[in-house]
Amino acid sequence: MSGQSAVMRVFSGTVSVLAMLLVAACGSSPPTSYYTLDPVYAGPTGVSLDEARIGVGPFIFPALLDRPQIVVRGHRNEVILSEYARWADDLEQRFQAVVARDLVVATGTSHVYEYPWRDNFSVDYRILGAVDGFAPHTNGEVSLKIRWILQDGDGDKTLMTHHGHYTEKADPDNYGEIAAAMGRAIASASADMAQKLEEAAARPPTSD
Repeated sequence: MSGQSAVMRVFSGTVSVLAMLLVAACGSSPPTSYYTLDPVYAGPTGVSLDEARIGVGPFIFPALLDRPQIVVRGHRNEVILSEYARWADDLEQRFQAVVARDLVVATGTSHVYEYPWRDNFSVDYRILGAVDGFAPHTNGEVSLKIRWILQDGDGDKTLMTHHGHYTEKADPDNYGEIAAAMGRAIASASADMAQKLEEAAARPPTSD
């Protein structure tokens, strides 16, 4: 019995050590950090649309970006999911909200509304489109590829289309800086949208 007891004591001790190692390993995981996109209030761009009513969205995102983890593009076709760096809110909805807030500043009108707006509410112009890519790269470059169209308020006429590619730089190891750089890329796209809105507003109306 004494030999069996000694074996059991050794076995119990080994199990206890393994359990402590597992707990220590779990405790060593880095905490998850959450980030969001913010508008970049760079001031008016010289565009003035007075009291024009602008509807923003929807902007369709690729399925690859429809996840809480921040997606990082690596070499060639490599995709890295940042398990400990996540978005605090839905990326697609937040993108639309940031565009709307950027346009308030860029156009000088406070009448900018996010999709979906009320059925009984009318707008003068609509901007909507698709985001083909919106992610940082392992080298720190942030890339936004977007296609958008400008329509009349009813959505019956396409006034113009635009393809844009915007890049910013950030510290690849600092996700706070990456999120800020992504916000700057959205601001650049929004400035182009504001310019196209001004061009459309300056055109004389055409008869059907």
